[in-house]
Amino acid sequence: MLLGTGLRLQHVGDRSMTHIEMYVPNIPMGTDLSVPKSRMDLWTVVTDTLSSDTHPPGYYVFMWFVTKCFGSGTLAIRLPSVLFGVGSIGLVFWLGVLIGQRMPACVAAAFLALNGYLIVWNKTGRMYSMICSSPEKSSLRSLSRSRLGAKGCYFPQSARRSAGLRDRLAKLISSFTRKIGRPFTSSNRRPTYSPRTPIPIN
Repeated sequence: MLLGTGLRLQHVGDRSMTHIEMYVPNIPMGTDLSVPKSRMDLWTVVTDTLSSDTHPPGYYVFMWFVTKCFGSGTLAIRLPSVLFGVGSIGLVFWLGVLIGQRMPACVAAAFLALNGYLIVWNKTGRMYSMICSSPEKSSLRSLSRSRLGAKGCYFPQSARRSAGLRDRLAKLISSFTRKIGRPFTSSNRRPTYSPRTPIPIN
């Protein structure tokens, strides 16, 4: 876990900011020259995300508070992703320990800590690290609730059914937020044309 932490913290604040990180709130940018535009207040964060983004606004709301407290530098933007990535390593190891498989838990945690693809995204200011840690947390909750059952039966039918209901509920919430965000669509978005509609040329 210490090795994974070191690899994720190495040069985390030295790389230049990528375009996908510019969606983090409280980054001062030019009003007419930047895409996306600056989102300096919480209302703009929520409405712009609902109108023009496929992701729910939860991560951006969380990052609005983070950047308000710690600034909008590259280290402040990327550190939450690093923490969630390191937490995923510990969660995977703890899952193996809970089912009595310490050696596979060590191997799985090592693979996760040394995976180059995960290291890159754990050092990027996006919601992917937070999303990747969600299955481990859900599994830990299901496992802890099912420990009262028969020995060796860690994932009974009720736990699997509740996990499926949570997935369906998350999809419904995501679809609902996209639908209610349509009235907030900005008027300066690019118009869409059907194949039979002639495109005006000035």
